[in-house]
Amino acid sequence: MRTDASIISKDWTEWDERVLEFHLLEFTEVLKDSCLFVLPHILCEYLYNLSKKFTRYYSCVCKEFSNSSESLQLFAKQEMDRHARLSVENQKGAKINHERPFKDLFTTPPPSLARDPTINSRFELFSIRSTVTTDSRFKRGQLFGLISVSDKDGLLLDAGSHISEPDFGYIPIFNVDWSDSTNMRNGAVVYLEDPSFHRLVPFSSSIDIRIELNVISEDKDACFPMCNTKFELDVSEFWAKKLDSKCGRLSINGENAITSMYYILLRDAIDTVVEVSFKTKTRRKVCGYIAAYYDDDSDLPFESYHPMRNWYAALLVKSHLPFNLVDGKIALKKSILAVPVKGSLRIEANLQDYDSEEVILKGSHTFKSQRKDSSSYIIDGREGTDFGLDVKVKWDYKV
Repeated sequence: MRTDASIISKDWTEWDERVLEFHLLEFTEVLKDSCLFVLPHILCEYLYNLSKKFTRYYSCVCKEFSNSSESLQLFAKQEMDRHARLSVENQKGAKINHERPFKDLFTTPPPSLARDPTINSRFELFSIRSTVTTDSRFKRGQLFGLISVSDKDGLLLDAGSHISEPDFGYIPIFNVDWSDSTNMRNGAVVYLEDPSFHRLVPFSSSIDIRIELNVISEDKDACFPMCNTKFELDVSEFWAKKLDSKCGRLSINGENAITSMYYILLRDAIDTVVEVSFKTKTRRKVCGYIAAYYDDDSDLPFESYHPMRNWYAALLVKSHLPFNLVDGKIALKKSILAVPVKGSLRIEANLQDYDSEEVILKGSHTFKSQRKDSSSYIIDGREGTDFGLDVKVKWDYKV
């Protein structure tokens, strides 16, 4: 679906109006989820974002009508009446279809649906890959939207209700507003960063996934809604086969694009926090990457040289553009990871000087899983330099 070029104009007035309208129309769904899952913070976040969007829109209107206060007051009144009418009409036409009766939220599900309290299961979504199919001219753009997941039946065997379960509720894994969108090339992999709640996702027999993704073309003359759906991922077969880990790919055919999501299921995992510090006496402009993989002993269906392995990697740092590296801690895009209890975590780095294109550091190290404490290792730079990466992994087994 293409938009008129005037919608994305230089002053963004009409674009802000459209964003505000869409946000108002989401009220019914947000209110339903807040009540159904007893998560009041969802409504608070919605209202906070509403105030930001309205303030931005109102500021644009004030600039446009700064020479006529009467026109401004009349215009503002008309717009507020129109938005209120849209919201009321949307609420009247909405059909709230609860997936389960409200009373069932306070009952314990059968043991077959509950999480085993003796293990620490984890669902890791590493990357997505989208291809716009309705416009052959689209090459790259700015991606924004939401991907959130929830273990719908996530109760421990001895839990009394869903409400008392701290892990119950949706966890945003990708939550990017259009004003802070991320770069995307058509058909290329986009690596996901840390969840906004800084929590990893447990799972039992099924996982609820909500996905709403959009992309604006590079020249900002088109906006493509790629997918907007909610579905349930059945993972009961994973438990029936008594697997320790499993790679998976979800393919979603949207309105204007096909989106693939690459995830790993871990039967029993250790939660980790990765910290990386650069050791040097020299300030450098560098580019390159630092990535984390599950090593070959993690019972996954590919070896370290397999090309698909990169789709199931955590990208801690990556940049084709130069960034300054000085002595001290590096800000990571993703630092929270679940590692198989019977596996290990491999950190790999490849950094080069941006001006000379000389590789200054290339190496890796494998950390064997442990249930607590921390472990560290220094990946040295090339011989004759003072460069090094100090990698520290903090381990925390949640059972």
